[in-house]
Amino acid sequence: MDIEKAILEGLRRQYGAHGFEFLYQRLDTLHDFAMEGRLTEATDLPAEEVIGWLKELIYIARETVTEIEARDRAVTALFAKVARERGWDGAMVTLRFD
Repeated sequence: MDIEKAILEGLRRQYGAHGFEFLYQRLDTLHDFAMEGRLTEATDLPAEEVIGWLKELIYIARETVTEIEARDRAVTALFAKVARERGWDGAMVTLRFD
């Protein structure tokens, strides 16, 4: 197995359902500590630094959503154009991206 393939397989695991659930649980636990006023028990970082990290994560997440949605819109628009050109306007087609 070449290195790039091994890296990609690792990424697929990290960004699969279990990886996102792990990320969600970590953020939810941090939220619980912050909500209870116990942030210093969960991290040794100052609150300002935690806020900075969270804002950066939010920014990256929003940008990622924007990129994914833009790609999906572009693919859908391209398919619609090809369908019109080929006379498939009424055809029911399911697109799958894996």
